Amino acid sequence: MSGRQTEKRQAWNKALGPALIVDDDLDDAKLTKRAIEALRPIFPVRMVHSGKELLAYLENKGSYSDLSANPVPSLVLLDLKMPEMDGFEVLKWVKREPKHAYIPVVVVSALEDVHHLKRAYSLYASSYLFKPVNVESVRSVVSSLNIAI
Repeated sequence: MSGRQTEKRQAWNKALGPALIVDDDLDDAKLTKRAIEALRPIFPVRMVHSGKELLAYLENKGSYSDLSANPVPSLVLLDLKMPEMDGFEVLKWVKREPKHAYIPVVVVSALEDVHHLKRAYSLYASSYLFKPVNVESVRSVVSSLNIAI
């Protein structure tokens, strides 16, 4: 990546919103949130609990209709195993939508299966973290993705 591209990427990232955790398991979501907050206490972190809720957030529908209160996330941390719409379906949707495709999506899963890992990357996941998430894994991912949190 050229210096100019890096500057652009950093500029849009700083101008955008929170890290958005998508996980139907509240305990796992809280652990991920704590890891991010331990890395950068003032960085905003939001949680949604399903793939459909993420889509509503990104499309500013329903309770997420106020764009100023629900800004575009600078990072999505996406669980794979969720009811109704699994993480693979969500990832596919996000990456095929031009207005959302640039958002870095990090898959977060307890599934330590090479097949799941390969499938996530084939759907353009930015990275893959194994649960439980900790400060060092978050630090590594945001550093490798050049995300300013």
